[in-house]
Amino acid sequence: MPLVADTPRRDSPRAWWIAFTVCAVAAALPLLTTYRLPMADLPQHAVQLTVWKYYNDLCYHFADNYVINWATPYLGGVFVMHLVAAVLSVSAALKLIVYLTTLALPRAFTRFAAFRGLDPFPGLLGFPLAFGYSFFWGFINFTLATPTPLLPPP
Repeated sequence: MPLVADTPRRDSPRAWWIAFTVCAVAAALPLLTTYRLPMADLPQHAVQLTVWKYYNDLCYHFADNYVINWATPYLGGVFVMHLVAAVLSVSAALKLIVYLTTLALPRAFTRFAAFRGLDPFPGLLGFPLAFGYSFFWGFINFTLATPTPLLPPP
């Protein structure tokens, strides 16, 4: 059977990046078209970030009513959200973090597949998985941590 020279190879990095970009744009649409994300715990994250962002602001008196628990196991994820919220509004920061975690899961799947010598295209199934159970319940700290074990060693 003759091979056609103009047929793009499925294992080419360019084809994967095109597919990843199309999926990334599709994943951004639900986040950009809604005012509030459909995540159950998102209001609690928004309040937590707002309190931390304006903790020392005398107008709100948050320091009189709240104590920052530096020993919480969720501090890493909240700290990342706080860094982004220092530059953006709390709502925009949460949307950006959710979008980045949506991109991180398929990217981690793909890097893991490449590390094992497997086809990287099934890693794109991480996009619908990113909008699963953890997304619905708003487990942002969990979604931030999920891609980490999939990353190959340096």
